[in-house]
Amino acid sequence: MIVFRILAWLLLLAGTGIFGHAAVELLKTGAFEPVVFAQLWLWIDQSAQLGAAHFLEQTFGASFNQSILIPYFWGAAAYAVFLVPGVLLWMVSRPRY
Repeated sequence: MIVFRILAWLLLLAGTGIFGHAAVELLKTGAFEPVVFAQLWLWIDQSAQLGAAHFLEQTFGASFNQSILIPYFWGAAAYAVFLVPGVLLWMVSRPRY
């Protein structure tokens, strides 16, 4: 359980940091434009998104890769992709007394 708690805190920190980046841009420009998850992958590694798409295509088939879930996942706000699993892991792994 401690591993899940550490992972949850790491996801929460990453999501908060990415949300903070979007909040700073909001204060600078006045427009809230969060970083999308696909753009975050491209910042980390130019071939990362292509590699992930190739992996999904080989693993689940081309029909899954072109389904409605994958474009929405890549287009989702990066902070939400980190915060939602982080909160869920934190809630599941919190100590119960």
